[in-house]
Amino acid sequence: MQSTTAIELNLNTPGIPVTAYAKQNDKLSRYIAATLVSGSTAWEPPAEVGAAIRYHKPDGTTGFYDVDENDQSAIQISGNVATLYLAEQVLTAPGTVQMELNFYTAAGDKLTSFAWTLAVQASVVTDDAIVSSDYYNTLTAQIATALAYRDAAASSAAQAALSASQAAETIASAVKSVNGISPDAEGAVDIPMVSNTKDYIVESGGNAYWTWRKWASGRAECWRHRTIENINCTVAWGSMYETEETWGSDGYPFTFTSVPDQHVDTSPVSGGLVFVEPITNTAIETGTWRFYRPTSASGISARINFYVVGSWK
Repeated sequence: MQSTTAIELNLNTPGIPVTAYAKQNDKLSRYIAATLVSGSTAWEPPAEVGAAIRYHKPDGTTGFYDVDENDQSAIQISGNVATLYLAEQVLTAPGTVQMELNFYTAAGDKLTSFAWTLAVQASVVTDDAIVSSDYYNTLTAQIATALAYRDAAASSAAQAALSASQAAETIASAVKSVNGISPDAEGAVDIPMVSNTKDYIVESGGNAYWTWRKWASGRAECWRHRTIENINCTVAWGSMYETEETWGSDGYPFTFTSVPDQHVDTSPVSGGLVFVEPITNTAIETGTWRFYRPTSASGISARINFYVVGSWK
């Protein structure tokens, strides 16, 4: 039993923001079929490439994984389509989840897709037994082999030296280096700093409204959500009905160097579904917006979600 949502991931440029939808607390049933492109050309990962899914949930918890809860592969690649399983921990917290897909090789190469948004709608009755937490469930055949060598060394003194050597060789093939530093015989890597990476986060934070990250390259992103009550879509607009009232503008937590890309969507709270009609944003604020829907309705409550990306320097 599964439901699959199709999206397009561009490895070359963020393009138009991509949003997929899912329900809170679903398990072993939600998938994303991501068509991989580079610019306007289909992109097929080489056969030897591995992949992992990374995400950041609205409650601040994070995770990465390449297998599901049953230790089965969470990523199936056929041609330029990657079918991704949404792990149970991805869907524990309702709201906007930021996700990306990592590709890597044994040689240490890494390529990451531009982020997409997963809008997790709250369950009508939540399952309190499922707790949102950080989640790390990445397994590879090379690391599993290294652990097998380690166990063999512990159980047989005669084979200890050989097994340790095999374990070191296996780990070294799984982790060639981190920032140019090779692992020791135990597979540990002493990482002094990450300032020599191509791009890294130099600032992250949050306030009562926004959460944000700034990158050394100059890229910046921020996101937030807020609940709007008593929405009245009663003003005829062609075949639709919109609100007479407008909301906003909400100031960003910092000033972008130019007008950033702004993605806005809504999720229902009560009274029915509404869609958002954003009005042009600026480098310092979101701009105003109205709501609309296909039939006239009053007293609706909805949550509006923002994801904004641009440059801070």
